[in-house]
Amino acid sequence: MKKTLISLMTTLFLFFITSPVCLAAGPAEAAQGFNFYMFRNGFAACTSAQVAAFITLAIILLFLIFRKKIVNRLNNSTASSMLNAFIAFFSVFGISCLALAFASDGATWSALMHYEAEGRSVITQFSDYIITIQDAGSRNFADSAARFTPFSLLIYFLFAQFLPPEMVLTRSLLAYPTILRNQTFMYLYLILVILCVVLIYRMNRAVLRRNSLNMRDELVVFLTVVSYPSIYCIELGNIVGFSLALSMFFILYHDASNKVIRELSHIALAVSAAITPLTILFVCILVKGKTKKSIVNIAKIVVYSLILFFTPCIFTGFEALSLYTANFFSINPGAYNIANMSIANLLIFFGIDNIAVLQAVSIIMNISALAAVVILPETWQKLSAVVYIILNVFSVSDPMMLIFVCIPFVFLLAEEKHKATDWLYLLVFALLITPFPEWFYFDRAQFYILTTSFGIRDIRNANNLISLAAVQFMYIVIICQSIKLLTSKKQKTGSEK
Repeated sequence: MKKTLISLMTTLFLFFITSPVCLAAGPAEAAQGFNFYMFRNGFAACTSAQVAAFITLAIILLFLIFRKKIVNRLNNSTASSMLNAFIAFFSVFGISCLALAFASDGATWSALMHYEAEGRSVITQFSDYIITIQDAGSRNFADSAARFTPFSLLIYFLFAQFLPPEMVLTRSLLAYPTILRNQTFMYLYLILVILCVVLIYRMNRAVLRRNSLNMRDELVVFLTVVSYPSIYCIELGNIVGFSLALSMFFILYHDASNKVIRELSHIALAVSAAITPLTILFVCILVKGKTKKSIVNIAKIVVYSLILFFTPCIFTGFEALSLYTANFFSINPGAYNIANMSIANLLIFFGIDNIAVLQAVSIIMNISALAAVVILPETWQKLSAVVYIILNVFSVSDPMMLIFVCIPFVFLLAEEKHKATDWLYLLVFALLITPFPEWFYFDRAQFYILTTSFGIRDIRNANNLISLAAVQFMYIVIICQSIKLLTSKKQKTGSEK
């Protein structure tokens, strides 16, 4: 186990050393375009790259020297030590991110939230909220149908009824300032944000209450609310936060003694799935043996979800449904998407654009992750595998979907005792929800010279590169743990015989 842990940790650190370089260009492109002298000169002039390399190498060296003590300490760690570690990790990088944002007059924060790059326009704030309200309010459902389910479009249509018709029917970006100054629009938006934040806070707090009611738990829950994906959802005005809160409600109360609450939890998951279809996979926690009760409950939730998913089509039209379905199962091999964390996008990153290969690899990895849901023993481990599947589907893999990482994360923190492998999960979760500073901002000219020596494409956002690596590393951890459990079970069965 120790050797496996050391190998995984070493692989992760090496992955992050090379991620700004290796992940930004295909191997063939890097091999053809690599210029050693340009790389040497760029590295010598790039202070941020030198500091990043020094810190990473120091961490690897310290881990290799003290690996036995570290592993032993982690194997006997408690919930409080994991909470402290996350708070320290998030605080260091979160404060650094804010400090750099102030120092750069907001430029690095704009890059974090809007993928701003040199010579490119910035995506406006509240774009999902404004654009989708305009599309749904004017009944041009097909314009937003590729990204939003019919149920979501219906919700945005209801929002549009609170706005003046001239604002809903306006299709020009020049009208955005007028819309943003509208008090009805902003009050409605603030009500939605407050409701979403309160729901997420209450759900996360209910999970951590299993430990204690202290300020440390309150701080962790607060950090999940102000995490990178949460702020990103608020910035865009996307309703995926409600899908998260509803999923959490189901996970918490699916086995409640009160029949009414239990039934409400089933409906909550169905509504969540109507907004974000892949959340239906959270029914996995109901699979507790081949009991008739579990099968009935799963069937009931599926029926609820199908009703809520298809019924709005009567109003939005079935064209919107067909557009959403077609986009959901599609993979675009044309170009690397800087904000996509799926394995298909990673393969596209390395120059593999054969659609059959991309689909086959995606299906195999998602099926194996689904098998891990059955194999892994702990609820938070099962939830981790489900969240990986959500993040690994090409069409929906987006920074806002990282908000679902909060589910397995808080359930992990709610455990009283932890093993060394649990810390790998914590590391992955922390990497996915923590905002990171654009460390190369002040010497970006030298940094681009350095990366150009590898033929690297445009690097706009540190979080995107880290998320791309961390999501697939989460898959490695999940599969390695599943294989280990299967192997140990077989050995135990063989010894009993």
